[in-house]
Amino acid sequence: MGSFDLSRPDFVARFPNMSYDFSRTPEWSNLDLDGIDTWIDAKYRFTKNLFARGAYRYVKYDDNDPYLYDLTGRNSLLYFSLGYLF
Repeated sequence: MGSFDLSRPDFVARFPNMSYDFSRTPEWSNLDLDGIDTWIDAKYRFTKNLFARGAYRYVKYDDNDPYLYDLTGRNSLLYFSLGYLF
């Protein structure tokens, strides 16, 4: 990642208390992530007004270079609902 310049002398001149130095920001983070987030759902109508819906979601997150702590993990979520249209 290349460096970026956030210098604004006109802003700093008007607001001296807001003159933060962001020049080292790229050094603070070295993110190396892989992940999958997938979702499938189905809906079935019993009648014109009554239906059921179900869904499954799978999330996999790999933190290849943990910075503060390792966030690697997986999560599976299963949803089910009944609905009625008025």
